[in-house]
Amino acid sequence: MGPWVRELERYWQRALGAESHRSILVKLANVSFVDSDGIELLTRMRKRGVKLASTGIMMNAIVEQIERRAAPDLRNSGIAGWRPK
Repeated sequence: MGPWVRELERYWQRALGAESHRSILVKLANVSFVDSDGIELLTRMRKRGVKLASTGIMMNAIVEQIERRAAPDLRNSGIAGWRPK
């Protein structure tokens, strides 16, 4: 949330520029809350092929929500590794 969303986006943009051919995995293991800006960023990231790894009931539910939002774009893009749940 807040400044951490901007921080994640900066790191993501750097990773895209540095090694655009590599897969990116965002581990959400120590995340206990994601605000609407965070969900929006994670959804944009997922639509671009970033994989999300979560633990815990709340974070798993948030990632499932993001997967549903990103599914049409992933399906149409042919991004490797996409599979419907």
